[in-house]
Amino acid sequence: MDLRVHAGDRLASRLLNHWLETSGDYDALSLMPLYSVYRALVRARVVCLKAKSAPQEERASATRGATRYIDLARAVAQRPDTVLLLCHGYSGSGKSVASRALADLCGAVRVSSDTERKRSPGTVRALDRNVALPYTQEARHAIYERLLGRASDVLQTGYSVIVDATFLERRHRDAFFVLARRLSVPAALLDFRAEKQVLRERIDACKMGPADASDADSATLQLQLADSDPLTADEMSRTVVLDTAVPLAQFDSAAFWEPVLDFVNAARSRPHPSHRIADGFFPSG
Repeated sequence: MDLRVHAGDRLASRLLNHWLETSGDYDALSLMPLYSVYRALVRARVVCLKAKSAPQEERASATRGATRYIDLARAVAQRPDTVLLLCHGYSGSGKSVASRALADLCGAVRVSSDTERKRSPGTVRALDRNVALPYTQEARHAIYERLLGRASDVLQTGYSVIVDATFLERRHRDAFFVLARRLSVPAALLDFRAEKQVLRERIDACKMGPADASDADSATLQLQLADSDPLTADEMSRTVVLDTAVPLAQFDSAAFWEPVLDFVNAARSRPHPSHRIADGFFPSG
């Protein structure tokens, strides 16, 4: 809450996502707005009380400080409508790095298949990045089921969600679009693309670097390239294509994400109760 007031939404979102990814305590999100509003109003009250005994020339500054806390409390209490963004792309396509930057920009909660694979079933804190786990069909399906439940829970707390996974199988994409329709939440696919050689180079570089949640290697990539379901025409109508063969710094730029942010902003200002702004991006039925 204080970070949002003094450093802005982007850093506050980064801290929240890092804490959620590390702890796995996504259930805490249901209480986050309540306590953020409460603490912001307490801060505003304290500032006002101090201003009473402050010199006259300092009172204007104190008033502005209290106003910032009150504005934050109002913004948290009136959270915008949520959206569901699904990352799509092969290992090495830049989904994870890019989606972290996008979460910072739009204030969404990011849930990652790589992270959830490393978290022991039935626990929230057992995240071990050093344990390699198999990419079997059964394991993949179980992870998508867990991601689906996680996304559903987070959306219902009032936060937008970015799901960082390959989504190469249509059945997994379908399940999340069904969820979006059930919750009347606008949903879109973010299709991250890069040349095959770039994919291989990134995977090799990742293996040579510090410990990472991903266990994908060149063999994993070959399997993905040989066995993935292409996006249908209907899916393409709600897809934003993103070329990730760019300098990493561009991921932090709002200009790179312009079509995605346009979708998010349109979704957040959509009229009720129809929840429709643009055909194609919004769930029907």
